[in-house]
Amino acid sequence: MSRRRRERPNARERLGHARLPTFALALTGAALGAALLWLMRAPAAPQWLPPATVSEVSYGRADVSPPTLSEASLSAIWQRPIFSPERQPDPAGEREATQPFPSVALTGIVANGESRWIYLHRPGAPGIRLEPGDTLEGAWTLSELGPRSATFTRQGERHTLGLPMKRLPPPPEHSAITLPSFKTP
Repeated sequence: MSRRRRERPNARERLGHARLPTFALALTGAALGAALLWLMRAPAAPQWLPPATVSEVSYGRADVSPPTLSEASLSAIWQRPIFSPERQPDPAGEREATQPFPSVALTGIVANGESRWIYLHRPGAPGIRLEPGDTLEGAWTLSELGPRSATFTRQGERHTLGLPMKRLPPPPEHSAITLPSFKTP
């Protein structure tokens, strides 16, 4: 009959199992110590200046009211320009009937290498294609062409047309997707 001898772990194996929790505790202690050291070396709170009171702040505002003008002096301003006293208004018979800018809409800008042109749309008429330097009715000349705008000039007047900006519709008042509701225990 053979007796089996039960093997007992030796002292070295017992210490190996005991070293693991000791090592974990030492590592945790070192991490806490480093955190405390970091908190102690953290910068101090900023030193703010005291708030200024309203009486210390001066805006340079004076309590001056504008002068009151009579109706006669106000009508004189309309008759003769303010910044040029020797200039008189044009007589009614000599005034030119200036044509306003035609009712057209900028629908496209094309820039293809050296050639550049725009497309204009007039209600109830075919589209118009213009290149820089071309003239629109009423002697309006296409003078500048930008990525989203075209500028026309006539005798010192300027008129700029821009491409329309499409906007997204407003969001719906109720959600388009409804999720099923589940009761939680």
